Amino acid sequence: MFMIKSRLCHILAIFLFVKELFTVGDIVGKDMYKELKLSLNHNTERLKDISAILKDNTKKLNKNSDKINRNFKMLEHILKFLKDSKPEKRLIEVAQGKRTYQSSIRNPLYPSKLAVDGRINTIQHTNKEQLPFWVVDLGKIYDIERIEVYNRPSCCGKRLRDLDILIGPYHNAMTLCAHYAGPSHTGDHLVFQCGGVLPGRYVKLMMRTTEYLHVAEVKEVLAILRKGERLHDLTITVGPSHNMMSLCNHYTGPAKTGAHLILDCQRTIKGRYVNLTIKGKEVLNIGEVNVYAIV
Repeated sequence: MFMIKSRLCHILAIFLFVKELFTVGDIVGKDMYKELKLSLNHNTERLKDISAILKDNTKKLNKNSDKINRNFKMLEHILKFLKDSKPEKRLIEVAQGKRTYQSSIRNPLYPSKLAVDGRINTIQHTNKEQLPFWVVDLGKIYDIERIEVYNRPSCCGKRLRDLDILIGPYHNAMTLCAHYAGPSHTGDHLVFQCGGVLPGRYVKLMMRTTEYLHVAEVKEVLAILRKGERLHDLTITVGPSHNMMSLCNHYTGPAKTGAHLILDCQRTIKGRYVNLTIKGKEVLNIGEVNVYAIV
């Protein structure tokens, strides 16, 4: 009988222990569930934040991709320009006002200098002689492409015939630019191409006959390939108005003919006007200016 009671007590103790265990487990499980739920809610918010960041980065990436595409198109444009561009040629007249002389003077009213005075109503005039000539000294060697001669406007234009046009760096080193058989007519404007560019300081008109030589004007047209070395001491300024310009860059140079120069501003400058200035006395001649801005 005692043993039965002892076993019942033991079973009851086990039962109470198991019940207590389940009670503790229930409490612990509820606490863990709450913590898990809070953790899930927190992670959900973080996922939302991450998703928003990813969307923003995607927009930025798309925007940067657009900029890259635009810059790539600009680069293609530059490369095409460099491929297609050739040294640009421009022509200027270099004889006007320069020193002249001729084989003889028919009359003091018709000196040699009147052929380079810029007017076609004045003339130079030699005597009637064998091989009459007229010469202009350009002061330095130029690359000459063509010569223009304006014949006497008043009368006797047919006297201009059998004419040689010679060009050279020295008096004893002259090359034939063109020969004109003629005869010409009063007031004619004659244009002679040299068949290429001839370097020369002196230009000479000489008739291979016995006659008067009289013309109204002689123009030496210089063919310039845009000389790159002229581009030096270049200052580039940018600004919103002409009186509010900031330094973008300075190029010491000199550049080479046909050079493609990329000059980045030292900092980002807001501006409407871009100004290129060469220090000192010089000719500013460039083929193209491209200005790139951040948009």
